[in-house]
Amino acid sequence: MEAKEFLRQYKEIKADLKNLDTEIKELGEQADNISISYSLDRVQTSGLSDRVGNLAAKIADKTNEAINMRFCLSEILSEIVKTIKTVGDYRLRRILYAYYIEGSSWQAIADELNMSRQWACHLHGIALLEVEKIIKEISDS
Repeated sequence: MEAKEFLRQYKEIKADLKNLDTEIKELGEQADNISISYSLDRVQTSGLSDRVGNLAAKIADKTNEAINMRFCLSEILSEIVKTIKTVGDYRLRRILYAYYIEGSSWQAIADELNMSRQWACHLHGIALLEVEKIIKEISDS
């Protein structure tokens, strides 16, 4: 696995989890909006209970999926942070953490480290080479 691919896992899973949370919220809103008609003429309610049951099952499935995804996200975050901590230079560690974990822009990172955006991008390239070496060392052992 390449360094960028390894480091991007956190952002990608976090985005997927955000989408899943949105789905769960929308399903909950659908469940809240199911109206019950109180008519004296109609007694049969199986259609309504089927809809409510189906929504409840979908919500439960999606909620379990989100729980599993959060666990996975936590594991990946720990692995990525552990790898970033082994990078020697503080600036390189900060660039990796700010970009891949915090989601900071290149300009924000450059401003924080008092350097140009171009220099921050250059150092990012050096940091990726270090991460590549670390990943290779881990996979070889």
